Amino acid sequence: MTDLIGWPQGPRGRGLLGDLFLGNVPELRRDALGFMRHARAAYGDVFRLRLGPRDVLVVAEPAAAREVLVDQAAHFRKGRGIQKMREFLGDGLLTAEGQTWRTHRRLMQPAFHRAALCDMAAAIGEACDPLLAHLEVATLMA
Repeated sequence: MTDLIGWPQGPRGRGLLGDLFLGNVPELRRDALGFMRHARAAYGDVFRLRLGPRDVLVVAEPAAAREVLVDQAAHFRKGRGIQKMREFLGDGLLTAEGQTWRTHRRLMQPAFHRAALCDMAAAIGEACDPLLAHLEVATLMA
């Protein structure tokens, strides 16, 4: 992996193809959660992943994520992938930046207060039931 000045270290891709072209994609496809846990244990709360030809910064510690996403959002830009998604998703909370993002965030924030989430818990559970049943059947068949 090329050394990006100021970027933290992270796991390298495996083999020549992984190192040059695929990055960490094969490991993520095989076991994303396990791979991310291993990377965090090995490299800390902020580390670099390689997704194909792109380097991606992973912020895995809640206080650091808040610092990047909320407190210092004006100093960070969303990646090219998110910027490209703006073409078909529009300027929503995921894709917007600056004042547009702040406006969307303030509008959405009440929906994520504890009382609102408690009110939604039953509906979320009911929506998950069919997926859980499908996963149980798939597990039994494996």
